[in-house]
Amino acid sequence: MDLLGVHAVALRASHNADERSAIVADFNDSSSHVQVLVTCVRLGGTGYDLHLCCCKGIVISWPWSMNTLLQILGRLIRLAQPRFVEWQLWTVEGTIYDKQMLMMLRKYVLQLSAESRIPGQLRGWIATVVAWELIHVYIHTPHNMFGWTVLRIDIGTFHHELMIELSGLFSQLARAALAEPGRHTKLNKASQLELYVAAVRINELLHKGELARDDIDVNVWVEHASLAGFVASEENMPAEAVDRMEKAIQRATTSKTPKKVKAGSKAKSSPVKKRKSIKSTYWDLEDKGGDEDEEMVDAEDSLFGA
Repeated sequence: MDLLGVHAVALRASHNADERSAIVADFNDSSSHVQVLVTCVRLGGTGYDLHLCCCKGIVISWPWSMNTLLQILGRLIRLAQPRFVEWQLWTVEGTIYDKQMLMMLRKYVLQLSAESRIPGQLRGWIATVVAWELIHVYIHTPHNMFGWTVLRIDIGTFHHELMIELSGLFSQLARAALAEPGRHTKLNKASQLELYVAAVRINELLHKGELARDDIDVNVWVEHASLAGFVASEENMPAEAVDRMEKAIQRATTSKTPKKVKAGSKAKSSPVKKRKSIKSTYWDLEDKGGDEDEEMVDAEDSLFGA
């Protein structure tokens, strides 16, 4: 940065407490020549007020926890901050940044069930769609990433064109649900697979010109939120997810089919092992308590297997 004429200082792990305090004080001093403070997540994320002479920040190395990221953003967003704060969160498409961001935000969706003001009428996966939209608006993620969590796609197809198109539909659904939560209770029992299938079908109708985006309402979603007749293919999802989706749909449909009992025979009274519900949600899991990470993985494994 010196070559660019920018006077920067670095806050390093090798500095002791007094040295770090002096560096921060110099950065906060409006009469000093220091223009940029460079530090890492572990050192600069907590314990320092950097808002006295600074209102712009850049995050290049992402933490693995959304709460840590919020602490970092809070170094500049303070009550005594006199100016508008601008943070830039940098990523590199097609790299570990994509996976890291998704893993971090999936955990934060759980936390939003308790902290956010999502209307109480909304339950199940529709509430999860809304939570992803809140994250999308709050930290300006590129898209509503609900579809990514359904298919669990990897880095190679993270920015698949279809996923980006579907994210727009999920954003529209989330905002409509927030505006009229009472009407959208019709989707409370829809599984994540059914919501994804509905988005695919609605997107196909938009491309064919058989449906206008302004005409999409909750009744359209309900009409198309069915796994019946849906065939997973590379036309409606990234290739890597086709096989997993086929198996998930098969398990979802067969688990709802009642077993036939021969006439005159009595049903056995032996205990039946309960199957994990295909409608398990992050909201339901939050209410159960326990280890959130393990519960979340269990919920996804009920769809796609371990």
